[in-house]
Amino acid sequence: QDPADHRVSLDIAFAWYTCVGVALVSVAVAIAVLIDHVPGSGVPALIAYLNGCKLRRFTSVKVLAGKFVASAMTVACGLCAGPEGPIIHMGGCVGKQMLRLLYKASALGGRLGELHDLNTDSNAGDFVALGAGAGIAAAFNAPLSGTLFVVEEASSFFSLPLLWRAF
Repeated sequence: QDPADHRVSLDIAFAWYTCVGVALVSVAVAIAVLIDHVPGSGVPALIAYLNGCKLRRFTSVKVLAGKFVASAMTVACGLCAGPEGPIIHMGGCVGKQMLRLLYKASALGGRLGELHDLNTDSNAGDFVALGAGAGIAAAFNAPLSGTLFVVEEASSFFSLPLLWRAF
């Protein structure tokens, strides 16, 4: 075979790889620009949220989906998104969505009616902190580290029930 044929196929492969990478990065950047709270790691905002700052739509499903897709696109094209920041934020979003799901289930009544008291700021902070701890545990395959993160870093207002929930 002619060595020039190999050179042409390598050029085509490189061009294809570059085009796919640019397309993935473009999607990730578009998501980060269009949706608030998606850019960055989300950890400083999460700590602020757990300290009592009200951040509108910080834990919404839209932010969770946007952060997931943008992180996946970033990593898929070969760039670094950092292992812990996005996963901690996504874990906090999942924790808050679980609280919302339990609260909506309590509206159905029956045995789930006892869950109606969950809709408090304290429980919202606890569930977000627990979700962030689950994100740490998933990112590093270290459940004890996730628990310690919840107790030590994520919860400014430590309580014994939170410790039991974390375990």
